[in-house]
Amino acid sequence: MKYKKLYIVVWALIFSSCGKNEDISSSSGDSFLTADLLDKPVLEEVLTRAISFEDLNWVADNIPATLNELPFTGWIKHQKDATWGVAHLQNGIEHGPFLFMHQNGKPKLSGSYLSGLKSGKWKTWEYSGLVTAEETWANGKLVKQD
Repeated sequence: MKYKKLYIVVWALIFSSCGKNEDISSSSGDSFLTADLLDKPVLEEVLTRAISFEDLNWVADNIPATLNELPFTGWIKHQKDATWGVAHLQNGIEHGPFLFMHQNGKPKLSGSYLSGLKSGKWKTWEYSGLVTAEETWANGKLVKQD
C-alpha cells in the first residue's frame, strides 16, 4: 500500500504551464500549480526542497499524509531502484504537479492533481522518450484521450 500511494503521488506531478519565475516553494498560494517540472532548473529547485516520501506517515488511501502528526504541505520525492519522481501535497493530499522519470532520466509520466483528483493534461512516455499517451482529466474523470 505504501508504494501504491507513492506511485499515485509521484505519478501526479508535473506541468500545467511554465512557472520559471514563480516561487515554487510557496505553500500558501497556488504558484506550485504551475511549476513545469520538465524545466530542468525548476525540477532541480523542487528536488532541493522536497522531502523523502518515506519521511511521511501514510496511514491509508484517501487519508492525508502527515509529518509530525500534521497534514503535510510541500514537495515530496521518491526513488525506487533507478526510477524516481516528485509531487506536491497540500494538507497531505496530492495537489499540484507530478512527475515520474525513467531510469535513463527521461520522463515516464506527468500530470497534475487538484485536491487529490487528476486534473488537466497527463502524458505518458516510453523509455526512449516517445509520447505514448495524452489524456485530459477534470475532477478525477477522464475527459479526452489521444
